[in-house]
Amino acid sequence: MSRQIDRRAFLRRGAAAAGVLAVGPGLLAACSTDETGADAKAGGGSSSRSGGTLRAAFVGGGAAESLDFFNGPSALDLVRARAWHGTLGNLDPSGPDGVRYGVLKGIDISDDLSAYTLHVRPGVRFTDGSTLTAADVLHSLSGLAARSKLPVYRLAAANFDLAHARAEGDLKVVLPTLRPIADGRMILCQGNFLVVKDGT
Repeated sequence: MSRQIDRRAFLRRGAAAAGVLAVGPGLLAACSTDETGADAKAGGGSSSRSGGTLRAAFVGGGAAESLDFFNGPSALDLVRARAWHGTLGNLDPSGPDGVRYGVLKGIDISDDLSAYTLHVRPGVRFTDGSTLTAADVLHSLSGLAARSKLPVYRLAAANFDLAHARAEGDLKVVLPTLRPIADGRMILCQGNFLVVKDGT
């Protein structure tokens, strides 16, 4: 007699199996060449090379999936959006400010912690050839992130006065805080703040 498994049970079992594989000792070795694996076993440094193909599988959100990451509910939405859009930055303990900047070249903090000034990296271009400007960063933050229901954007809205953020010229965004905060770089550079073109 055959037993049917519903979709949720199937996905739960698949996730559990993936978890078991993720902690298996052979998984990391499967991601490297024989040469790199042998070098790593010998205690030597590893060498990297350009190129190759990374294939990944994600459980999607079904009918709830969205190309609008600011309202997207699933990990797949994030992965897809990260492939298309640049980020303000990513957390990086080895970076000078604890972050690795993306479309920004830096963030200055006022002495009284009442404002953060985001400096846009010059020469960054969208895929249509247009140049990224402060207006695009401002639109992404105050126009889209401010209205998002995703937790990462709610964290920003709880600390920054997104309604009063302003662009100063083409390469500078001034972002006031709602109260003095010292870790604003960590909030803005979590790798989730994606930048889209003004008006989209």
